[in-house]
Amino acid sequence: NEATTIAHLNHENIVKVYDIEQVYRTVFIIMELLEGASVQDLFRVAPRLSLEQVVDIVLQTCGALAYAHSFGIVHGDIKPGNIFLQNTNRVKILDFGVASTTGTKSERLMGTPKYFSPEQIRMRPVDHRSDIYSLGLAAYRMLTGQEAFSEQDIAALCQTHLYEDVPNPCSLVPDLPSEIHLIISKATQKNPDERYQSIEELVHDLYPLARRLGIAVSGGPSHTGRGRSMMGLFLFYRDDHSQMIKELVSDFTRELQKLGVELRESDFRSIG
Repeated sequence: NEATTIAHLNHENIVKVYDIEQVYRTVFIIMELLEGASVQDLFRVAPRLSLEQVVDIVLQTCGALAYAHSFGIVHGDIKPGNIFLQNTNRVKILDFGVASTTGTKSERLMGTPKYFSPEQIRMRPVDHRSDIYSLGLAAYRMLTGQEAFSEQDIAALCQTHLYEDVPNPCSLVPDLPSEIHLIISKATQKNPDERYQSIEELVHDLYPLARRLGIAVSGGPSHTGRGRSMMGLFLFYRDDHSQMIKELVSDFTRELQKLGVELRESDFRSIG
């Protein structure tokens, strides 16, 4: 199920599945080879990450989640161990093993208790806001070096998710900008209606901080001070391929828009 879910997703920040084979009573998933380490593994080197690195990782993760959410897919297990940082500093989201469609009501708890959303614990229907809650907790862990809720007893841990606010990360790392607390606090509200209602809203609030830190955001407002370039592309095709070409260009346009690239088309009369 995980492989089938990922195979339908094509985004630069989501691990790719190339093929699925079933032989010898075993299912083999041929996936993209990643070189680097999960964010959880990075904690073995340093207990926490720099503000610049966390903002960059969160923004890239947001790009992947926004894409998955656009297909009605809720990841359901966002945590440092499922956020992979390649050697190129590109983020890849892993493990869609408990992914579900928006509005799904689970009959049992699935995921990682330290990053459960309140609605997961209550086994209520989940949507994209559940991923936002978990991402807020993951950001807290990356920034502070500590879990927001660290109870070892599962029942006690679930109670903190349900009734206790996430601590102010600035109390552990005083030099963090104050808006970090506001962003994490809003992302981790107990009531989904009081959280960010979309990944885009979360990214919008992160833009000013990313701009100050000099972090480029794919698809976002122009804030890096870099100029824009233009390239020309001409397609020569037979008239009977016209419909197929239009569909391909449409798909290509959607992929370019994710990068903030504007594509303009012009039709020319037949050139024979």
